[in-house]
Amino acid sequence: KLPKVQPFDHKDPASTEPSLRHVELTLEGSTGRVQLVLLWNGQRGSFAPGLDELIDNLWPVDMPSSDQWHSILVHWRAPDPSLEREMRSKRKNAWEQKRPKSRRGKVQATMIEKLDGLPFAFGAKSFRQANLIVYEEILRDMKAQLKIALGSLQAKPPLRLLELCGGVGVIGLSLAHAVAEATKVTLLSTDSNPESGELFKVNAAAIDQELVQATFSALSADAALQRGVSALGGPAEVLILDPPRRGLACQSWRSGLPAGQEEVDRIRQSSVRVIVYMSCGPRSFMQDANRLTGPGTTPAFELSWMRCYDMFPFTEHVETLGIFLRQEAGGECFAPKKELSWKSWKETSLCSGRPVRPERGRWQCQFLVGIEADQDFGVVGRLLGRRGANMKRIAGDTNAKMRLRGRGSGFKEADLGGKESSDPLMLCVSAPDEEAYRQATCQVRNLILKVYEAFEFAGGDPPPIQVHEGPRD
Repeated sequence: KLPKVQPFDHKDPASTEPSLRHVELTLEGSTGRVQLVLLWNGQRGSFAPGLDELIDNLWPVDMPSSDQWHSILVHWRAPDPSLEREMRSKRKNAWEQKRPKSRRGKVQATMIEKLDGLPFAFGAKSFRQANLIVYEEILRDMKAQLKIALGSLQAKPPLRLLELCGGVGVIGLSLAHAVAEATKVTLLSTDSNPESGELFKVNAAAIDQELVQATFSALSADAALQRGVSALGGPAEVLILDPPRRGLACQSWRSGLPAGQEEVDRIRQSSVRVIVYMSCGPRSFMQDANRLTGPGTTPAFELSWMRCYDMFPFTEHVETLGIFLRQEAGGECFAPKKELSWKSWKETSLCSGRPVRPERGRWQCQFLVGIEADQDFGVVGRLLGRRGANMKRIAGDTNAKMRLRGRGSGFKEADLGGKESSDPLMLCVSAPDEEAYRQATCQVRNLILKVYEAFEFAGGDPPPIQVHEGPRD
């Protein structure tokens, strides 16, 4: 007889009753075993009646392994208005591995699937396509069409691939492995989930390291489009896209442009000549395709090949694969904007004691905020303080000037025609003398550290403090 575990009342999303919200089952095709994830309504360590008893019924604690179960995990998801309808919590300690037993419940269970000849590791926290049979078919079509597109590209080795929303790197590594037969390949795979990085390294180890140089970076799609050139060692020729259902739209509410227009503009201004675009949202795909192929001040793409896939039979869900090629005949497109050279706090003259050099009569530096200016956390408001109180306090103490610039700052730049800069969000410091400069930068650093603490408490992963010394331009 199974224990009485209460189901969550989804009509009352604010309910604090200890109950089971959702059940996730994932089959490992190579072994036939199932990974079970129980999403529980409550914080980790809170009262969970019947939960441990249920798990012990499925997989007794004294059994080191199971023929039926691959692993059993609990995801603690307490009521949180900021999550709205999201199934999973963003807190670091939300995941707990119950079976097989691990130290302090650390999540170590990974599932291995072979996709079109290559092994890939997936974790409970990482995204994995549900219908792997159709997914393999999509991968084979991607490889075939990319080889055809590269036949007329005549790119000099190494061929540079930039992957956005890459997860654990299935598509990027598969394509890099396929085209490495003809040329050396450099792949930068990016994803906003930093925990995908470890599994990406595992998956990258399965391909030929001499022909493919593969790296991972935890970047949002928009940030990857800006930084991909420096990380790849040169401009990317191939862009791999597998965005969420909304497509390329992720920064539009900040820029005031129609959804996705800013991201498409950035792609059209880049050096990319081939786009491999896999979409789970037909409407967003059509919108992005129209913008990529439409008239404009930059060379457009043409949709050279497209196919739709019935990923989930008997539902309206359709997966779309499109191959886009630049319309112009060869040649480099556009030179990337020179990026600032960011250093850790300890590497700067602010920490080492070396004298700093003034530029244009003032001592200047920029602190990389490293957190997207979204509405949920409100990093801009936390930095400025109520009615700018934080900036006024530091200015009053040091006679320095502080300005927020870049994406999400809300500042319209005159040399950009009254538009907000696409640079990453940064806090710029300018002081009239060295003493004021050092005092101001120390106070700004302490302020950013407090914001990072709040971000971590809210479930985020704060980056290390990074600084560029000298003028922003």
